[in-house]
Amino acid sequence: MENSLLISANGPWYELFYNFAFLIGLMVLLLEAYKRKIPIMKWVILIIITRIFFIAGTKVITFGFDEWNELFTRYRMPQAQGRSLLGGLLFGLAGFLSGFYLLRFRHNIADAFAVALPLGIAIQRFGCFLTGCCFGKPCSLPWAVQYPVNTLPHFHQFNESLLSHHDLVSLSVHPVQLYEAGGMMAAILLLLHFRNRLYKSGSLLILSFLLMLAVRFASEFFRDINAHVIGGSMMGAFNITQLVLLPGVLILLIWLVLRERLPVQTARLVKTDLSPHHTFFWLLLLFMFFLTIRQWLDVSERAVMLLTFLIAFAFPVYHMVNLFIRKPYKWVCLAGFILPFFLLSQTYKENARDSILVKKYKTLKLGLGSGDLINSHEFHSGEGCDSYSNIQYFQQEYKLAAAAFEISEEKPFEIKKFTYGAKVVVGHQQETRLSDTNIKDFNLVDVSPYVNYESKWVGVGAGLHLGNLNYVTEDLSEERGGMASSGNKSPVIYPRIYLRLGHSKWFFADYHLADHFPSALPGFRQQLGIGTGLGLSDFTSLRVGSNLGSMTYLSGSFPFKRITLEPTLLWGEAPYFIDDTHYQFSLGLSYRFGIREELKAEPVKFGVKY
Repeated sequence: MENSLLISANGPWYELFYNFAFLIGLMVLLLEAYKRKIPIMKWVILIIITRIFFIAGTKVITFGFDEWNELFTRYRMPQAQGRSLLGGLLFGLAGFLSGFYLLRFRHNIADAFAVALPLGIAIQRFGCFLTGCCFGKPCSLPWAVQYPVNTLPHFHQFNESLLSHHDLVSLSVHPVQLYEAGGMMAAILLLLHFRNRLYKSGSLLILSFLLMLAVRFASEFFRDINAHVIGGSMMGAFNITQLVLLPGVLILLIWLVLRERLPVQTARLVKTDLSPHHTFFWLLLLFMFFLTIRQWLDVSERAVMLLTFLIAFAFPVYHMVNLFIRKPYKWVCLAGFILPFFLLSQTYKENARDSILVKKYKTLKLGLGSGDLINSHEFHSGEGCDSYSNIQYFQQEYKLAAAAFEISEEKPFEIKKFTYGAKVVVGHQQETRLSDTNIKDFNLVDVSPYVNYESKWVGVGAGLHLGNLNYVTEDLSEERGGMASSGNKSPVIYPRIYLRLGHSKWFFADYHLADHFPSALPGFRQQLGIGTGLGLSDFTSLRVGSNLGSMTYLSGSFPFKRITLEPTLLWGEAPYFIDDTHYQFSLGLSYRFGIREELKAEPVKFGVKY
């Protein structure tokens, strides 16, 4: 035992190899997409969906009764006590299948994951080895290793009275993490060997899962019972994990043999990718979901997800920039042909466009909103030694629903739209003063007529809110004595203002005062930010900015023929004494109907337009 290698287990090895494993796996998946001609924008979205499911699976599978009870009674994600690789693989497969059908892939892309999965596990196991988790049973082999105090092997062996207070290192144990890493590398070699020998599409992924489960089954013989989050209890010669894995290996083997005997059907490759604005829509939804669960994730999981989103957003941005930059140069080649006709136009009537297309339609909008946030209200008076200050914190929780009806006239080729309509909002808000848990309830009723005008460079709008209104103040400070009883204001009438400056297709800045669907009140009162139309002329938008307080918002409007989706997420850090993040979320859904198109005549002009 004295000659065993001592693993110091100092340093962020687990997080380092976790991030490294994911980065390498992501590179392999992107390379596979390039080789197999997989639509890249769909592919990165599928990777994100699969990754989210994988992370959730590693945690959810370890939940006990208390965690499930917290989830369904308090409606919040409980912290997991450990991670399970098998749970991650199971949920990751469910996420892959869900994304495959949601994104409507036209060809089988499952085999692209075959090598990336065992490669990621192999790399991650080195982090487990250097940290001391997933450790092995005691042994006296020459390659056995030991771990110091404050590691899992030493902790569990001390609790089982295998060590005394004077033992500063653990008993020698099997480096089972390296056994599993070696098994995964051997699995990769077998996959590369059979890559061109399997006839059916999808068989390589089945073989990959079969080999991963087989390697895990074999490594369980050397893993310590205390190294399991779940499934470590023994039943005869096998533990529960092995009893689950063995039928899985047999089922996959039989499935692989039978499907390889079936006749091969050649499928025609149909490469249909998402447009950039559809890709932005998917990424925005996934990113907002990630923000809502980020407190549930640890630092390494947040890091890999942020890296994934950064890479994913790069693809549609590159496509847009590439299209925007190259498009003007295509006309340079035609300049010599266009110039003579341009000069001739000085003597002939200019009638290239003697009419304007006008679209008129009606829109029905439905939306839901909710929020859970904390604001403060300070009363202060006096100066110097006579100064007085009292700050009260209020928790604001609300849920609401809204409906709106609009009539619009749009000139698509000129990027102009005029809209007028009205909105009705009903909801409920509860305010709790944290110092004494004093609770106030508010019933929300809002009727809001409005009018908006949008053009290429400018957008303006105005309206009024009428009814039983309530809005949350940004952290407010007033010069007066006493103690604040509320962090809300309750007017019966409130203005609605909208202003945008900048090109609606590419880049703009905007300000909204009580201008938001489904409802700006109580929580979305002010928005100041920047945005882009993603290069589109249909008033698509992706915006980010501030509520002029401590919160940040991410918002979008994504038209799909007659339907438009409008998701918005507003989030910020809670006060220092509350370990949580406050948020607000809303989702609007619009449907256009009664669409009529007209051609309106323009005045006839002569000469050249300068």
